[in-house]
Amino acid sequence: MSYTTISLLCAAFFCIAVLYATVGHAGASGYLAVMVLLSVPPSVMRPTALLLNVAVSLMMTLHLFRHKRLDWRMLLPLLCGSIPAAFFGAQFKLSDALYFQLLAVLMMVSAGLLFHKTLQNQTVLVQAPRKINWFVAVLIGAGIGVLSGMTGTGGGIFLSPLLVLLCAYGMRETAALSAPFILFNSLSGLGGISTAMGSLPEHLGWFVVVVILGGALGARLSSDIFSGKVLLRLLSAVMLISASKLVLIA
Repeated sequence: MSYTTISLLCAAFFCIAVLYATVGHAGASGYLAVMVLLSVPPSVMRPTALLLNVAVSLMMTLHLFRHKRLDWRMLLPLLCGSIPAAFFGAQFKLSDALYFQLLAVLMMVSAGLLFHKTLQNQTVLVQAPRKINWFVAVLIGAGIGVLSGMTGTGGGIFLSPLLVLLCAYGMRETAALSAPFILFNSLSGLGGISTAMGSLPEHLGWFVVVVILGGALGARLSSDIFSGKVLLRLLSAVMLISASKLVLIA
């Protein structure tokens, strides 16, 4: 990578980490979108996105653990399905064309979900979350895990709307579940990639530093403070542009 590309990636990764952290996510789909636009090779994209996911989600999970906000009863069945599924999904040796096609679909779905999130009321729902069957939770985790392992995401972009839909969870509750879910999913996906394929870029340390700083800033900000809804809509537009480029490449 040229120094220009590295500088652009650092700046974009920082902004993405800030935005995603405000809604409890680590930013993998955003990192992938930027890497697509800058023509980063697929063999580098997956492990890089997952590793950056680990850095941000670990920080958020430790914060949740210190404040005793982890809901282990809901988290455990999701992880029982997602951890082995993410490891399995990451071992698929996809051709570049198939990977681009799958990632294009992911980008379009993620863009829609992000835009939909900006239409929701950001206040916490007052009703108690509905209980979800363990078997159903395991299946949900497994489905998201396979997809996250194959594409290099943590699955949070899919988990949050499902929790809101199925369990009547508010934004804070979904964020408290999404961060550790993303962390363990990303670690499992990295483990699967290490046994199959993938390489890490030069200057990875700089990328890790900027996403940690961005994630820390985003975790302290409310999206309403700096017109986060508008920015998230812009981010969804970037994903659609990235998806269009992937369709043309494939």
